Amino acid sequence: MNALKIAKAPVKILFHPLVLSSAVVTAAVLGMSGWFARFPAAFLPQVQPSATDVKSLLVDRLEGSTELQTARVSLETVVVANQERTLGQWRLGETKVVYQGVGQVSAGIDMSKLQVVEVDRNRGEIQILLPPPYLVNTSLDIERSGILDHRKDWLGPNVSTNLHDLAQREALDQIRSQACQKGLLNMANEQARELVETILIAARYEEIEVATQSPEPSTCPSG
Repeated sequence: MNALKIAKAPVKILFHPLVLSSAVVTAAVLGMSGWFARFPAAFLPQVQPSATDVKSLLVDRLEGSTELQTARVSLETVVVANQERTLGQWRLGETKVVYQGVGQVSAGIDMSKLQVVEVDRNRGEIQILLPPPYLVNTSLDIERSGILDHRKDWLGPNVSTNLHDLAQREALDQIRSQACQKGLLNMANEQARELVETILIAARYEEIEVATQSPEPSTCPSG
């Protein structure tokens, strides 16, 4: 008789209220999972792109470069470097070098410092703040640059090499200064803004605001 009771016990357990409730909950969860799988994606919450996503988009379109050079100008200058030799109040001689420097200055922005102020992908709205422009590179065209005149009168010192190096450095400084005076940094700002806008338009943003900043006071040499 005890054996019969033990054999029937598992059958009764299946109809226990707690077991029935668990089965109903499990079926409901499975049913809801299938319903969500068929639920239209348009009614689900959309994941907004982060600032990192936007930066990656811009850098990828710029062929992976974070240093964006947007403006370049070619300039030339003539520098005179000289040194005298004296004995007390007496002038014994002078060495003079006249150097012509021809070079290029490029300016741009650092894309790694770009700020995504606000982005709403659903509405197609985005606000970008560009970092201040800066002088990326200044270089001399060695083939087109050189000494125009070299004079050594009387007992002038043998400092031609030193004067040549001094003239080269002065030429670079003057070329940088001219580039700033000609508005190279403003040009870099404007061209960077236009380029970023073009990329965002291609990415199907509609309401686009790209703000620029003035260059840092230390960017351009004084004088």
